[in-house]
Amino acid sequence: MDKHQTIVHQPTTLDKMERKQPKTFAFDHCFCSVDSTRKDFASQEVVFDYLGRDILDNAFQGYNACIFAYGQTGK
Repeated sequence: MDKHQTIVHQPTTLDKMERKQPKTFAFDHCFCSVDSTRKDFASQEVVFDYLGRDILDNAFQGYNACIFAYGQTGK
């Protein structure tokens, strides 16, 4: 992860030295929740505080609200 981008590298295998170009995906927000020891680790609480709280407040005020999230689910 790099700021608002997620970069996916194809793993190499021993019998195949050919490497394909990495795929880069840009998003409004990217959160790293793979390794809790990283300084940029984002717990579910961090993600909710960053994105969900404002949307939930607006929904309580009567506005339509929608969050689309893709990725790993919580433990």
